[in-house]
Amino acid sequence: MKPFVITLLVLIYFTSCTVKKEERNKITDKVFHIYEENWITNDLHGKNIYYYENGNIDIELNYNQGEINGEYLSYYRNKNLEFKVEYKDGVLLNVIEYYNEEGEELDFGTFNNGNGHLKKYYDDGTLRKEGDMLNGLMDGAWKFYTRGKYFQERLFKEGVAQDIRNNKRVSRVF
Repeated sequence: MKPFVITLLVLIYFTSCTVKKEERNKITDKVFHIYEENWITNDLHGKNIYYYENGNIDIELNYNQGEINGEYLSYYRNKNLEFKVEYKDGVLLNVIEYYNEEGEELDFGTFNNGNGHLKKYYDDGTLRKEGDMLNGLMDGAWKFYTRGKYFQERLFKEGVAQDIRNNKRVSRVF
């Protein structure tokens, strides 16, 4: 039993790592994003931090074996908090705080414990999209806006857009 445990610990040690990287503009070679990611085997795991090129934090979030789990915080370039949300096993559970770039609170709707109406805004505070969530996934009719004006409506069922052929779950709302 003891050799098995030692082998397992060695395997975890050699298959986990922290990656620190910079993303650069291919033309100007300027850094536009810096990040620290923690990996176990092929999955993100633990606290991950992404930075703006000026060193300010862009995003802080936690992963558990590739799924967002726990607090997810996003900041504007001016260091103001954009949002603080809670995920459980990769599914949006709660919006705790949500602000525009000037720090004014935004109305995120009636979303609570994975259910309800949810609103998402552009950085300037104009409405980007809104719709219902069921068990943390987009569900029903969602309205999308461009520059504050209605653009289109799409139908979702359990996080899958009904007009998409590949039947894949849509990316996160937050």
